[in-house]
Amino acid sequence: MGGTVKPYTEGAGLPEEMWADFGPLFFDREDFIPPQLWLGAVPTHIPTSSLHRDPHCGFLLQVIGRKRLVLYSADQEGLLYPHKAYNNYQPCWFKPENPDYVIYPKAKAARCISVTLNPGELMVQPAGWFHQVHALDSPNMSVSYFWRY
Repeated sequence: MGGTVKPYTEGAGLPEEMWADFGPLFFDREDFIPPQLWLGAVPTHIPTSSLHRDPHCGFLLQVIGRKRLVLYSADQEGLLYPHKAYNNYQPCWFKPENPDYVIYPKAKAARCISVTLNPGELMVQPAGWFHQVHALDSPNMSVSYFWRY
């Protein structure tokens, strides 16, 4: 059996030719790390990203389809069982889509908010907030970009 090609970019670099169309509006481009493209045919019954947090503030622009984000404030760190070390983002051992409260009992006390992004909507992603992303439609496209600082 030959190799398989995943039908989703999972945060690939946004081609520079597209930056003018999907870049950080009203801000200096130099203040952001290169934007990421999230594009493809995705399953809608499982999360497109596991529960994690990013170290920088950023934006998520929804372009095609809808996405639902499940967000936990940064002060809930002790309830979500994050990995001890991380580089670009910090994943969690706890999986909200399939909670195991026997292994992760503190997660029962975690409280989330859920946000649905429609095409053309932009969400501010606060640094340190944990989030999990679900594609509600397929195909799906969004662009994310984070402040450099």
